[in-house]
Amino acid sequence: MNTGQVRDNGVVIAAPTLTPDDEHVEHVTTILRVTPSLLQTSHYGCRLMFGRGGFLYISLGEHFFCPTRCDAQSLFSYMGKILRVTLEGKAKPGNPSDRDQQAENHPIAAVWSYGHRNPQGLTINPATGDLWESEHGPDGGDEINLIRAGSNYGWPVIAYGTNYDKTRIDGHLQSEDRANYLHANHEAANGLTSADGMEQPVYYWDPTIAPSGMTFYDGKIVSEWTNNLFVAALAGEHISRLVLDGTKVVGEERLLLEQHQRMRDVQEGPDGALWAIKDSANGRLIRIAPEGR
Repeated sequence: MNTGQVRDNGVVIAAPTLTPDDEHVEHVTTILRVTPSLLQTSHYGCRLMFGRGGFLYISLGEHFFCPTRCDAQSLFSYMGKILRVTLEGKAKPGNPSDRDQQAENHPIAAVWSYGHRNPQGLTINPATGDLWESEHGPDGGDEINLIRAGSNYGWPVIAYGTNYDKTRIDGHLQSEDRANYLHANHEAANGLTSADGMEQPVYYWDPTIAPSGMTFYDGKIVSEWTNNLFVAALAGEHISRLVLDGTKVVGEERLLLEQHQRMRDVQEGPDGALWAIKDSANGRLIRIAPEGR
């Protein structure tokens, strides 16, 4: 940006080594470079989660604008995907798209699931080993998804919510149709929320809360929170506690509303407390635990 020219940008996954004094990082190794680089500066996704068995899940957004938004449905694109790779950045053997790699037009072998918009949270349920994801929806329709290998999560064909210009989401409305659509419809019509072969969210929010990092709690010091899912909310400015019955959300409680802070991530610490970090220039780390613990 120093030249005043707009440059392409993208996602790079890298692994540095921490020095023994915990003061610096060194020996940075690039694991994966997502191609192509793009002018768009939105919807990177880019949450990392280590899976059982020594591999890495990576969430990638679709960069918001057409045509890459539609690439969320393509197995030939990194946009709008969750990847499963080795610690060296190679596709994990056994991935659902790991086929026909010698063919001229082969799918990306690293793809684990697709049809995602802007996946900003990943976590594994320690009780089951299942991968869960939080995802920014459009205007309304933020999602919590249970991620299954090879599954299609629908974006931009289906969603709960509307586009920001109030056009509906139906997988077919093209940009040249929008002016006519808006002229004929002063209020947004309901778009598609389901389609054959596309997964439904476990839970969704409308209006939006902009979910980000999340974690399951194992109940070390707050037994009634055992196996609850905690989600950091940016626009919502809180931590959402989701109570589960199996894979169904049966209750929600919102914590830290009095902080009026955009929450970027929440994790359980080795002390059994929950730790949340806010999203701002003067970031704050908040410990959540019973008094005296």
